[in-house]
Amino acid sequence: MTNDEIQVTTSGRGNSMLSFWTYPVVWMVRGAFFVSCLAMLHWAAGHTTSGKVLMEKGASHSPVDNNHITTSLHEAAVNGHVSVIETLLESGANASLPCRLGLTALHHASWTGHVDVVQVLLGQDGVDVNAKGPVGYTALHHAAWFDHVDVVKALLGHDGVDANAELIGGGTPLNLAAQKGHLDIVTTLLGHDGVDVNAKDSSGKTPLDVAQSGYFTDVERALIAAGAVTSGSDEL
Repeated sequence: MTNDEIQVTTSGRGNSMLSFWTYPVVWMVRGAFFVSCLAMLHWAAGHTTSGKVLMEKGASHSPVDNNHITTSLHEAAVNGHVSVIETLLESGANASLPCRLGLTALHHASWTGHVDVVQVLLGQDGVDVNAKGPVGYTALHHAAWFDHVDVVKALLGHDGVDANAELIGGGTPLNLAAQKGHLDIVTTLLGHDGVDVNAKDSSGKTPLDVAQSGYFTDVERALIAAGAVTSGSDEL
């Protein structure tokens, strides 16, 4: 079985420019309307034994047609099926392959908060912890936005992670966490060496600007203690 044959996919087309906070909606819709179109191996993505049997019997990881969004690896990552992830990777699945939305399995595991899956994927040779989606977000952006502090810690602990990665036009994970008022995420990011506490987003706002706009006083205090200023400050 070649690596190309292991690019399992699931039915449905998507807009590659969807903003990352719309992905949960995409998954609910496609789950409701396309479940009857899933390939048998995709169904087995939640059942390790079934998946192994199918692969042993020669089941193809290839798509049943060309009208698909994700692979079985992406599906298992979204649903947190660690043992299935391990089985697929052992069979040669490409951990770095993006889905039609431009997301890798690491992106999917990060926005859904499955830290065990994240750790398995980070252990794979060649996996890019800084891989970017269509508008520039990384796995760390996803975890910061969706408030998955364990995932943020796992990603920050990986060699080479860029904690200051920017979205197209600007916006780091710290900008997103401050915008959402996620104090634990903000505190964790501030504890990472080299994090830019005054990074500007696409509107020219700093993390402190957006924290103040959202009335997130605990986040404001944490940012100020770390040296944060507003975009209008003479210190910038």
